[in-house]
Amino acid sequence: MSVAVKVSVVIPVYNPGKYFTKCLESLASQSYNDAEYIFVDDCCTDDSIVTLREFLSVHSDFAAKSRLLTHDTNRGCAAARKTGMQAAVGEYIIHVDSDDYVESDFLEQLAGEAMSTHADVVICDIVKERGNGKCCVLTTPSGKTADYYLALALSGKIYCTLCNKLIRRSLFTANEIWPIEGMDMYDDLSVFVRVLCHVETIHVVKKTLYHLNRSYDNHVSSMFIGIYNKESFKLCDMLKSYLQKVRYYDRLKLYVDFFNVEASADKIKKMTLQEMKDDKERIRDRITPKSVISHPSCSVAMKIQLLLFIYKLNHLSSFFNSLR
Repeated sequence: MSVAVKVSVVIPVYNPGKYFTKCLESLASQSYNDAEYIFVDDCCTDDSIVTLREFLSVHSDFAAKSRLLTHDTNRGCAAARKTGMQAAVGEYIIHVDSDDYVESDFLEQLAGEAMSTHADVVICDIVKERGNGKCCVLTTPSGKTADYYLALALSGKIYCTLCNKLIRRSLFTANEIWPIEGMDMYDDLSVFVRVLCHVETIHVVKKTLYHLNRSYDNHVSSMFIGIYNKESFKLCDMLKSYLQKVRYYDRLKLYVDFFNVEASADKIKKMTLQEMKDDKERIRDRITPKSVISHPSCSVAMKIQLLLFIYKLNHLSSFFNSLR
């Protein structure tokens, strides 16, 4: 598809299994017509692409709006998102994960708001669904500035997935903002924070239009809460560097410091004693009492918890020094 459309929907596909058909049905039933659907096969090992081809063969209207791009090797969700985004021709881009599904007016509501207000970003609410039948609605406050949403994102207080956010494509292309290949746990967060640095207007549609599937353990979460692997230090450094580059850092320093502290603390809790010993100087530089105490949105309970962590870390460092 080379004809320009209003909305490009990017769908990374990697082994969504039995959930994929429901996703496809929800996309094919969209009431909004001026859209393209870009499926990116990240080298699936199940029969998902067979399912996709069979679905397209019996839904000709949807097939006419769809493209399938293929990776020769499994490169991860961030790379799949990037492939789809760089192939998009829509004025706006949004993402749908292949194991989730959306309401039939998902695109109509978001695109309608974008076209009527000329907003750079339009966000809807999400319902997170678990296999036990329980669910919760994740909302986003409306009528706020980009700075406000940046502070919320860095404080872990909004869900930073790209899947409920319709974003003007020129924000990505003009500023060279793409998912970072290999950073699959935080691809959404790393993109959204950088995009917010260039946004003028954000609108929120107060409707629950996206269904987030959390019914099985294999789903890789892009949410900020719970940063537990080696990507956390890389993420902190990248975001701080970018915010400094675009001159956002000074006015958001407290939130950046807090993000650094919380992400680093979660990472450090998963480190072995030997890893702490090898990286103790770097750890100490990242977590300071001042950055914890001065943060306005850090609760008293969290401040106490982090200060105790720093106290233990300093004693641990003294112990390591005594071993020399």
